[in-house]
Amino acid sequence: CPPKDRAERQAAFYARYGINSVRLHKFADGKGWAGILRDGATDFDPAARDRMDYYVAQLKKNGIFVKLSANFGSLPLGPKDLAKISVADDFKPGRDGWARADQGSLWFSDEIQDLQIGQLIETLNHVNPHTKLKYADDPAVMCVEMVNENSLFFFTTMGTLQNRPKVRELAGKAFYEWAKAKYGTKEKLLEAWGA
Repeated sequence: CPPKDRAERQAAFYARYGINSVRLHKFADGKGWAGILRDGATDFDPAARDRMDYYVAQLKKNGIFVKLSANFGSLPLGPKDLAKISVADDFKPGRDGWARADQGSLWFSDEIQDLQIGQLIETLNHVNPHTKLKYADDPAVMCVEMVNENSLFFFTTMGTLQNRPKVRELAGKAFYEWAKAKYGTKEKLLEAWGA
């Protein structure tokens, strides 16, 4: 989210050299230098958001499409977020009061998923005052990256399960419920999976 004068220069520079799409990566990866958040995943800093809005409008004015990519594999958890999730004890906040729901935890915690989904919904429903359009309705926003470098099968997921006891407990309960519904009895489970 560059200052407005630099946003104008950057957009013109990109257009002059034929760049037709820009990825706004990690725009919601924290607060201050890390992104446009204030105290939580869906609490956006008005001044930082206005810089992003202006930048998107300048890119659009220069014929450049935008890909929105909110964060880098792990959701930043601000003070407001930590109070909302039952697995908060697994994530130790730094001096600034922020923690990170590391890669892998997203797949086991509905509460973390709800925060990430809420962040994207808030972003897409936001009306950019410089274009007068919601991001969801702006044809210059070509796509939204829901999750970056993170999947259930990503190499970091096993570390999450080993190092986050509350997240591991959620995963265990979910697996137990799935196995119970699929097999019905312990005998059928053991027949399918072995001792």
